[in-house]
Amino acid sequence: MSLARVTSLLLFVLLSVGMAAAQQFTTPENYAFNSRDDFAKYEPQIIQFTQYIELAPVNDLSDTRKEANAFFMKWLTGAPNVSVDLQPYVMNLASNNKQFLLLFMGGWTRYALQHPGKADKLQCHLAGVESILKAYTGGNGVKEDDAVAELVQLQKDGKLTDWVSSHMKGN
Repeated sequence: MSLARVTSLLLFVLLSVGMAAAQQFTTPENYAFNSRDDFAKYEPQIIQFTQYIELAPVNDLSDTRKEANAFFMKWLTGAPNVSVDLQPYVMNLASNNKQFLLLFMGGWTRYALQHPGKADKLQCHLAGVESILKAYTGGNGVKEDDAVAELVQLQKDGKLTDWVSSHMKGN
């Protein structure tokens, strides 16, 4: 077997394992958010959760999914270093697929955590929208939506940032 084939096979296996890991999330047991340190301690799990929801079926109503969503929302509600700005356009994007709201908050949160002190509002909004688009293009139980499909095209055309910027209020 050639080196190129071995490298390709290894890359495929690593990507497959990474995708499988991202499609699963285990809510931490006995978590508590009583101090700043408690929030910081769970940041890796929050990032993992945001990756999980982009790939998991949006119509998953299992107890496991509900527990994961509740963990994220409890964390986000009290997180001292992340504050998501929900604009009317986000609510419009979530009108046909209610989970898009959670996806937006997840994408925003992940970006803010991965860019501490450097994340401006436009980039956070963009990350939230891109999280929605990743779930939308992945299928997984999403309802077709012309407005979101239009954003997918704008992303392909390199015009998504302009669209997001134009829909942000109070810039």
